Amino acid sequence: MEPHKTKGVTGTRNYQNLNVTLIYNLRKKIEDLRESEEKYRLLFDNANDLIQSVDMKGNFVYVNRKWKKVLGYSDKEIKNLNLQNIIQKDHLPYCMTLFGKVICGESLTNVETVFVAKNKKEICVNGNVAPEFKNGKFNATVGIFRDITEKKKAEDALKESEEKYRTLFKSSRLKAKK
Repeated sequence: MEPHKTKGVTGTRNYQNLNVTLIYNLRKKIEDLRESEEKYRLLFDNANDLIQSVDMKGNFVYVNRKWKKVLGYSDKEIKNLNLQNIIQKDHLPYCMTLFGKVICGESLTNVETVFVAKNKKEICVNGNVAPEFKNGKFNATVGIFRDITEKKKAEDALKESEEKYRTLFKSSRLKAKK
């Protein structure tokens, strides 16, 4: 008798049934994974926030549609971009320190900085950054940022208006005392 040879028709049918079941289950799991991935990609790509993933060297692994629209880069250009290319120079030391913390496993909330778009427009952002680990090793950062440029402009305009009002009020009180 040869090793690994199955006796009789019943044994062969069992192996065939097992193979068919395994193949069916594998295809089903692959299909479920694809549907899940598609759902999440749809969610991320249609988010109103700027979502990015950056590897250990600072290279972009993923950016969503809103990120591309706000910063003005194409998929081809993003492949050659590094995190340092989009951060305003004054904010670079601060951001690189934070990047180091995330690489070491720290999640950060309320990170505020300024991105620089392809057209050199400055985009004020606020968001959260977390590390992603694979097999216990750092894989990438995941950052979700909100464009707060208009909010910042409104805050600055309000401060300026309050300062003018305060100065005008002090000036009128001084004149009234004379």
